[in-house]
Amino acid sequence: LVNRSNESVGSFILTDNFLVGSASGILIENVAKRMHQTFQLPRSEPNFRVDADHWAGISIRPEVLQSLFGNATSLVRLFLPEELNLQFRPSASRSHLIGYAADAIGERQDVASLFTGQTPRRIQNSDLIPQTTASLFHIGISDATRFGKSLSRLLGSASSDFLRERFEQIEPATEAIYQSLGTEILLCRMESPSGARQHVLVLNAKNIKELSNAYQQAAYLAGAKAPATLKTFLGHKTLRLDVPELPASLFSSLFTGFQRSWITQHGSSLIVANAEEAMQEYLQQIQRKAVWSTDERQADLLKNTLRPANFTAFVRLTRINADQSQTMLTSTWPLAWQNLLNGSEEGSALSNLENIAYQASYGNEKILSTLV
Repeated sequence: LVNRSNESVGSFILTDNFLVGSASGILIENVAKRMHQTFQLPRSEPNFRVDADHWAGISIRPEVLQSLFGNATSLVRLFLPEELNLQFRPSASRSHLIGYAADAIGERQDVASLFTGQTPRRIQNSDLIPQTTASLFHIGISDATRFGKSLSRLLGSASSDFLRERFEQIEPATEAIYQSLGTEILLCRMESPSGARQHVLVLNAKNIKELSNAYQQAAYLAGAKAPATLKTFLGHKTLRLDVPELPASLFSSLFTGFQRSWITQHGSSLIVANAEEAMQEYLQQIQRKAVWSTDERQADLLKNTLRPANFTAFVRLTRINADQSQTMLTSTWPLAWQNLLNGSEEGSALSNLENIAYQASYGNEKILSTLV
């Protein structure tokens, strides 16, 4: 197949059941020569079905999916199986396609251990997620004390020298933090017209006063100076804690991006922002109720499409900032294939892809995944 300038887009083989394509002519020739030979693969092939109840199957490398949700330093990949083999089935939702997978835990045992004894849950605090959220991470827990013990072991043996040493500093305050946690941990990364990184961490609490005090105590143990003057914004008292990466020190490097912490209380949740402007923007949206619970499409996604899970990662592709261009789904594909499958003209293959969500629940031997 060539374009109008006679430049090759790719070579293809059509069989009775499949269209096989490659941007490499040499590779497709090798495929043609060996199509009828039997290969011993290092692992078993996914047992995909394609019929009225199984629309498609797809295998995807974790690093490809990870690239959608942030930069390479995040821990998103650790929450994903080593292999992700998804079977897409019809959905009650007319606006989303849903793929399911059950893959071996493999080398993800440390992360799976975080959720031992934790009942998967739906995202409950949709009234605390701003509509301008570009990406969202959610951890659902049912036994905060047990989760805290598992997290302490993980952070105490972290591969990052900074996180390991920091955790040793703040460990006396961590037990109180974990015990006072409620049912979910939310990280909202909001879009910003200026391109500034606006991160807000929402910690649901069983006891908001204890959680707030313990979080401040952890900051002081980590070297924060004397408390800054309290400010009031939209009826919320906000406090600046001048210590870097405190959320990551408490909940893993999935929560990096907080050079300082601005904290406040809202209802039964502790709100932590990475900048004063981010906190103000967040509180303005909460006051205006410009949140997912009032957004028809996002509310439907939460209530009907997403299932209960231990871990959820969400990205709204139309809300990604310019400095995160690497999150384009096809960015690692050959340019000719990008042009073929995702051209700029209206109606091209992937132009209507609005958002992607990945969810995982962890059993004794399998990671149960959902890709929406």
